[in-house]
Amino acid sequence: MRPARILTLLTRPVIIVYALPWIMVLLILGTVTQRYAGLYISEHLFFSSFIFWFRGVPLPGMLSVLALLGVSLTAKIILKSPWRLPMIGTLITHLGALLLLLGGLLTAMTAREGNMVLAPDQSQSYFTDYHARELAISKNGNDIYIRSLDDLHSGDVLHDATLPFELKLQTLCRNCAVTPEQKLIGAAANKTDEANRAGITFNISGHNYAALESAPPLRIKIGKDDYNIALRKHAYSLLFTVQLNALSEDNYPATDIAREYQSLVTITDGAVHWQARIRMNEPLRYRGYTFYQAEIDQIGDRRLSVLAVVHNTGRAFPYIAGLVMAIGMIVHLIVSRKTAAP
Repeated sequence: MRPARILTLLTRPVIIVYALPWIMVLLILGTVTQRYAGLYISEHLFFSSFIFWFRGVPLPGMLSVLALLGVSLTAKIILKSPWRLPMIGTLITHLGALLLLLGGLLTAMTAREGNMVLAPDQSQSYFTDYHARELAISKNGNDIYIRSLDDLHSGDVLHDATLPFELKLQTLCRNCAVTPEQKLIGAAANKTDEANRAGITFNISGHNYAALESAPPLRIKIGKDDYNIALRKHAYSLLFTVQLNALSEDNYPATDIAREYQSLVTITDGAVHWQARIRMNEPLRYRGYTFYQAEIDQIGDRRLSVLAVVHNTGRAFPYIAGLVMAIGMIVHLIVSRKTAAP
């Protein structure tokens, strides 16, 4: 098919006619799947994928559909939209819709979500991802080798110039448990992916070892050097430090149901120090990061503040796109009224 023919097809409204019902199908499939498999799997299967497989048949995921709509809308604006004054409102509205799609693409590609767990008087300059796990090997306390868990498979042999040994992966599981004999076994994955504990078994120099997420790292001494091998959530560094000064919890009268959590924190950014209060439904926004008060956890006699952290460079796009589309509709009504006037 010639390029001119393809461009003509892309500008036809029939693309939207077929794309919108398929988006509704994906929304229904994702909602139903979420009940049985959890939000994480449902989102990645239908909404964060270009294709998904149904009984051996590849079907377009949400990213493919939105990309097709974006290309179609762009082609229509450039090639088929008449650039005349009576159509200026329609053009502005189409540009707003294109901004909305662009913002969604930017969010899908760059958004980071995780949490930060702080005890009173504790400070932290990073937050951990909800889902991304990694295998980390450190030498004398410094990380020298890091691999994403998604890139690892049973049978892989990990070697690097920084490592004095080869690590041969034997088994790998997304959610694992430890038997009374201290052996690692796979367990059914939790619907809430954050609750899963990844694990691996591996061999180094003829000796078998196991590593479990959130467990103390495996320590190996080679010569005068100490090597730690650990599975952990991926951490994102912040350009500033958050310190928890105090936290409080207010329950509904005569119940254990929380009415409000709040944390008093100090933000340290270079030589600048300032305090902020984070409440439920009153997040803190700073340097592109948003901190939400998620919950207060209790481990033994320690109370911990759990802050949800979101970094989304496309956060402003829906507001800008909505404003542009509203302006476009208003301009269209005004121009249409003037054109229709005798």
